[in-house]
Amino acid sequence: MLAGLESGVSPAQEALFDGLIERRASGEPVSYIRGLKEFYGLVFSVDERALIPRPETETLVERALEVIGTRLTGTPRSTDARPFLTWDVGTGSGAICIALAVECRRRGYGREVAFRATDISADAMALATENAVAHGVADVIAFAKADLADLADIQGADPADLLTGVTGDLSGCGRSCEQRAMRNGHQAG
Repeated sequence: MLAGLESGVSPAQEALFDGLIERRASGEPVSYIRGLKEFYGLVFSVDERALIPRPETETLVERALEVIGTRLTGTPRSTDARPFLTWDVGTGSGAICIALAVECRRRGYGREVAFRATDISADAMALATENAVAHGVADVIAFAKADLADLADIQGADPADLLTGVTGDLSGCGRSCEQRAMRNGHQAG
């Protein structure tokens, strides 16, 4: 704007800007407004189909990489050993699984690690798949829509209730928007 003061702002640009400000004022997270979130050095598409990846979750990726590295390099493996399986349950945008797949490929682990990503929401699975394609790892991640509660005779906790219970007590912009998205995905199954 400052570089082109003489040209001014068009009514369409002003309306777009006002719309973005209204979205933010209503509590929509900046990441949803931008449609992007950086996670573990990678840029992911994000929207209401899944929760926004949190910076603190990068610690999980780091720890998983430590475990994978130790398992693959700590002791000799049989040539017919099955791949080390990582399973991202409730994958959402796919950030965890995709970051792991990208980093394992970079480290040369190749087919020594298998990746599985599941979510109850078909919309979230579509977003995760889009992100995997964008990062060039869709060929090494098995995506599936799944409700893990269907695999158990007794369900000890409902992740949607846990999330709502935790984030409901936290202050901060964007939490309610993400909660609605998560609950809607959970209910839609």
